[in-house]
Amino acid sequence: MAAPRKYPDELRERAIRLVLDARAEPGASAKGACQRIGAQLGISPETLRVWVAKAEVDAGTKAGVPTEVAARLAELERENRELRRANEILKSASAFFAAELCATRRRDNRGGVGDPLPLGCRSSLVKPGGSLTRRNAGEGGKRPRRRQVAAGLPDGAGLFGKVRRCNGSEPVVEAP
Repeated sequence: MAAPRKYPDELRERAIRLVLDARAEPGASAKGACQRIGAQLGISPETLRVWVAKAEVDAGTKAGVPTEVAARLAELERENRELRRANEILKSASAFFAAELCATRRRDNRGGVGDPLPLGCRSSLVKPGGSLTRRNAGEGGKRPRRRQVAAGLPDGAGLFGKVRRCNGSEPVVEAP
């Protein structure tokens, strides 16, 4: 919230108009006009000079960024900051929940339930003779696992290669 204004708007407009009229007179300097009118109205000459400079920029007689454009720019920058902050919060939340989901699915897979590769996990190396190859494989590990059949993998795929899934896409078997 902006600080309350010390001077009313009518006084500000009147002071600006008086300074501009005084500067238009021949032989009058900008600094002298601000000092004289500021003393008459009880306003600091520097404050009056800043008001006059802003009024000239807003009127287009002096180069600079008009007040309404500066206000719009500040509003857009504030909105941009808020959106970036919200985006960071969403990124960290999604990473947190993805990690939690992977951990939950890994824990479920130890019991023989669920998908062998959790969503969001990059890859899983299935080694021959490991616990994942013998589980649900039957006698001697010759029958394909239920998970391979359900995932549409060919017989033996993933037993010696690297099975990759990215965010729930179709599995890809890479040769070792």
